[in-house]
Amino acid sequence: MRKDYDEIEEIIEETIEELEKEYDLDEKDIEEIREEIYTDNGWKYNRHTGEGYLEEEHEEVTYTFFYNNFEAVGMRMRDFL
Repeated sequence: MRKDYDEIEEIIEETIEELEKEYDLDEKDIEEIREEIYTDNGWKYNRHTGEGYLEEEHEEVTYTFFYNNFEAVGMRMRDFL
């Protein structure tokens, strides 16, 4: 069963706390830990935003973003398809 966002964030925090007791983690290490935990739980991870997302959610958000922005300037999605 896929874990939800809050459960994954809790796992990440616990993992980082545990590893920081033994190692000196830098920002790159923390990003790698976050990415690994997200992907192990069936999520995608965007290093630029630092957020995890489900593929279906990302596609819908992207489509809605472009649709709304094209509408704002008088264009339509079909102009680009």
